[in-house]
Amino acid sequence: GDKIIFESSYTIKDKREKELSVNEILIPILDANDNLIQIQVYSKINQQKINSPEMINEITIPFFEAEFSNSEIKILKASKKFFELFNFSQDNFNSNDESLIHFLKLLSEKIYDLEFNHTSRLEFEISDDDGERIYLFEINLKEKNNDKIKFTAAGLDITELKLNQKRLQKLNNDKNKLLTIVSHDLKSPFNSILNFISLINDGIEIDEEQKREYLRFIYDSAKQQIELIHDLLDWSKVEAGLLEFTPHCINLNSIVNKIISGFGGQIYQKGLQIVSDFDKETKVFFDKNYLKIVLTNIISNAIKFSHKNGKIIISAKDEKDYTTIQIQDFGIGFSDRYLKQLTNQNNFEIQIGTMGEKGTGFGLKFCYDIIQSNHGKLMIETESQKGTKVIIKLKKPAVKIVYFDEELKLNEIKNHITKFQPEIYIYLTKDIFDLFSFIRDNSPDFVIINYDLIKSFQKSFIEKVFSELSETCKLIGLTSELNNKDELNDALKIYKLIDINKSRSFIISFTSFLFRQIKNGKSLKHIKFEHFSV
Repeated sequence: GDKIIFESSYTIKDKREKELSVNEILIPILDANDNLIQIQVYSKINQQKINSPEMINEITIPFFEAEFSNSEIKILKASKKFFELFNFSQDNFNSNDESLIHFLKLLSEKIYDLEFNHTSRLEFEISDDDGERIYLFEINLKEKNNDKIKFTAAGLDITELKLNQKRLQKLNNDKNKLLTIVSHDLKSPFNSILNFISLINDGIEIDEEQKREYLRFIYDSAKQQIELIHDLLDWSKVEAGLLEFTPHCINLNSIVNKIISGFGGQIYQKGLQIVSDFDKETKVFFDKNYLKIVLTNIISNAIKFSHKNGKIIISAKDEKDYTTIQIQDFGIGFSDRYLKQLTNQNNFEIQIGTMGEKGTGFGLKFCYDIIQSNHGKLMIETESQKGTKVIIKLKKPAVKIVYFDEELKLNEIKNHITKFQPEIYIYLTKDIFDLFSFIRDNSPDFVIINYDLIKSFQKSFIEKVFSELSETCKLIGLTSELNNKDELNDALKIYKLIDINKSRSFIISFTSFLFRQIKNGKSLKHIKFEHFSV
């Protein structure tokens, strides 16, 4: 039958036989496939009868009643949540809010559907203090009188549902990708290994040279499968969220030296010269584990495809918005088919190295996905028999913020801060020693602290923690004692104290303010903070 919103009023008697009026609204919420997501029921008991607008006002979801006439929609009454969503007054139903105007335009396009089917749905995306939210509005015809159509609509926040839908789709795609790799890239070589072992094990007469050749093939194949398994394990950790992306300022020389030492045997065997052509103090802003995976794969390829006695050059330079890392070899280059795997989800092309080394065909695509999904760029220039140049551009944040507080407070904003990346990076920590390390290694622009928590530590220790702050860094304290400035406040040179009860709203609104300024082309030193208020 038709999906409608039920409104009812009835009376009941209490223990003293006194009549009470009950108003109820029942709202069925369905998804795009007509599946019932939930039923919301709102009841109010009063000794005196209440009118419908009062009842509607107390509904905790965006709900409204409207009238369509002369090609225009007029809101007749609405819940408080609806007013808040579109940021206009309950006393004035007229608003110039762009989101509301756009919403009403989309709503008017549903009138034809509503008129003939008595029900319709509208999915609408809107920005609020928590970021981008998606609402599903269930629209139901209330009455039709000549050229006027009255209808009601109830909105349900389906943001998490949509995110979960995307996650499930991605997991399904990843599962299919993994099955393809396992069924082909793992199964086929193991079949060959087993066949060769059977030949040797069955006692078939073969000469020593042929036996050594078989054993060499078994060794190379097993080694290749181990490499693939390592790549798959790294990839599965990333996809499962077990390897969280936590960028820091990393010393590039330190990580490159560790990777090169791991390939010492292969470098010696080929007689390769590795040249690190960059300042040894060069720092990049990226996750250390992710960067190690990427550079290990790319340097491995450079070694694999280099000729004997060849050279590999690793260089890096600081640019305005990026740090660029370049790995160049002068070997055989990549084939077009090998490069196509960067954009083809299901194609894993294997290319043989200059000494017969086999890769997994998976690593390069994995590296590309890591860099691209974390606001960077990975580009490849290659020419047959002349070599390959892999260029990695890692985005530098315009602003770095560290926020120290209790775990519960940190979790409240965790899901809201990623939308500001890569322009603004916020590091969350509940560990005072971790705070000290981040300040020392990353030179943050803002340090936001739970000042009440900080005061529980010894003054000399706290002064040591903040001794590494740069002169331009602003220290902001969250406290329950705004009017009680103490000796520590002066010692730390706190820029501003904020009411701790407003910590969540402050951090989100302050970061939003910075984000807008940067998006408008302003550098940090040109932002006027006196224009910001909580």
